[in-house]
Amino acid sequence: MQHLSQVKASLFLYLEARSGYRMQDMAPTMLGAFLDPGKGVWFRVFAPLARRVEALILGPPVRRVDLQPVGRGYFEGVAPEIGAGARYFYCLDGGEPTPDPASRLQPEGVSGPSEVVDAAGFDWDADHTPRLDSAEMVVYELHTGAFTPEGTLDAVIPRLAELKALGVDAVELMPVSAFPGRRNWGYDGVFPYAVHAGYGGPRALQRLVRAAHRAGLAVLLDVVYNHVGPEGAVQHRFFPCTEGSAFTPWGRSVNMDGPHSHGIRRYFLDNALQWLEEFHLDGLRLDAVQEIRDNSAIHFLEQLSREVRELSSRTGREFALIAESSRNDPRLVWPARMGGFGLDAMWGFDFHHALHALLTGERAGYFADFGATSDLALALEQGFTLAGQYSHFYQTTWGRPPLHPDGSPVGPHCFMRYSQSHDEAGNRPGGRRLSRITDFEGLKLAAFAALMAPGPAMLFMGEEYGEKHPFHFFVDFDSKKLNAVVRRGRVREMRELGFHGRNRDPSCEAAFRESVLGWDARNRGRGRVLLEFYKILIGLRRALAKVGAGARAGCRAEALDAGLVRLSRPGRGEACVTGLMHCSTEPARIPKARALEGDGWRLLLDSASAKWGGPGLEAPEAEMLHLPPRSARLYVRGDAAEALYNRGECLP
Repeated sequence: MQHLSQVKASLFLYLEARSGYRMQDMAPTMLGAFLDPGKGVWFRVFAPLARRVEALILGPPVRRVDLQPVGRGYFEGVAPEIGAGARYFYCLDGGEPTPDPASRLQPEGVSGPSEVVDAAGFDWDADHTPRLDSAEMVVYELHTGAFTPEGTLDAVIPRLAELKALGVDAVELMPVSAFPGRRNWGYDGVFPYAVHAGYGGPRALQRLVRAAHRAGLAVLLDVVYNHVGPEGAVQHRFFPCTEGSAFTPWGRSVNMDGPHSHGIRRYFLDNALQWLEEFHLDGLRLDAVQEIRDNSAIHFLEQLSREVRELSSRTGREFALIAESSRNDPRLVWPARMGGFGLDAMWGFDFHHALHALLTGERAGYFADFGATSDLALALEQGFTLAGQYSHFYQTTWGRPPLHPDGSPVGPHCFMRYSQSHDEAGNRPGGRRLSRITDFEGLKLAAFAALMAPGPAMLFMGEEYGEKHPFHFFVDFDSKKLNAVVRRGRVREMRELGFHGRNRDPSCEAAFRESVLGWDARNRGRGRVLLEFYKILIGLRRALAKVGAGARAGCRAEALDAGLVRLSRPGRGEACVTGLMHCSTEPARIPKARALEGDGWRLLLDSASAKWGGPGLEAPEAEMLHLPPRSARLYVRGDAAEALYNRGECLP
């Protein structure tokens, strides 16, 4: 049984190891309520603008505990004879009771009391953390509430076997931090440390991670450090979380570089490390990092990357940090020694936009800069299509070349490719998925492009069997005024993006209910065929890496004709893999010698084959290749042919 002084001493050592600074040079920063066995609960809060802070324990009996200032805006104190499950508020300068901004659980909602959680009291004895290769991984993005009818983290566990059979390497959870109401995408979270009670709370997330690891799956979490939600946030009562900050599309950005930002940065940095340490998560997806406004000498993202790498060194575990950014800025993935932020990868917006524009013919909104076959080729080979050119959508030059400071290219392993995500479905009228915009051949072509491209790939829940249910944007704010503001804002946003059509009211329950997956579709008809096609593609990805044609080997992509892209991936020796992607709605005929450089090619996979529900070949091929509309083929030669072609399940 540890005494409080021992608990504090161990935390000080932990923080020293994390930060690289001596504790006498900095205030201890770990926030929240911590169990001190046999003594009670130790509270620590950052409230630099307060003169007095009390912890209000709801009992019974109700009692108040004065927290003492310890420097740099931090207060701490002990409430004796309470333990896990105790509920509490903070009172600042005698004011109204307020939940803990570092609460681990809000059992009565975002306005209710915080609850003390025994963070260390979970049994990880059978935890087998899988090794995650961020360059080759296939990630499956899901929304906890809409993934199953039950809408909980525990309900995900029975589905892990199906995801493992699909072949994915990791599950990526959309944000699970506590948000107002019963339903939300998660980006309106207001308690970054607390797992939403409606999803099952912190223990449910730990159970899911443990079950995923036992199944050989990693777990990533989507986190939001660019703003806090508009309803139920309490940070501003404790510290100037957004004071002086610029506006993001969702409210003011977080104060990362102004007065008292030392504690605000630490608040979010410790939250990131909490997910990796307390919950054994394997990585983080960082939402809209272009909206993290920071003019500090050391940017928040650089500091986060450094501290995660230090955690990796201490624990022997690998962690993936993946950024979402629309800026096309390669500095995100430059190593820190080159002046970058040291992240592992970024979302491939240009790949998605280029592929979608070719498949659907859409040119509204951000698709205005795409539509040429060369756009997809550029996105495949170098990651960005917009790399300093003029953007018609942004009405200015956009991005910079994907090169390191020494002129070497940023590798394809730094760009996550995907054909669908929560954003691309939910941020359009009707929440229409790709399955409602293109035909069955188009879905197979989209899967081929995303999974055969080098680098990490991502699937959005349900795409593997062509889910028809929409994925709407949905919220559940208590404020009718705020719901009305969101409703009007969505209409305006769709109009600005050039989309037309009716939107579901985001605050109505039907918007959420219609977004829940229809799991039975994966077991019948074309859904079952598409699911098997995805399994084959993911299996081929893994096999390609084994013959030296992995993500770090690079690739070459060329636009051969209108709608036709050739992707070449070198392997060991003479091994080589070539993918042909024909995105046009019209059939094409091209000389074999032009489509395939050299001799010795064997057809490994044809999306238009009758085996995959396609039209098949209309005539024998000799010197000319006949490519049906929206079709894809994979050819191999050399060592790759012997290693891959003999797998009977992969034959055309």
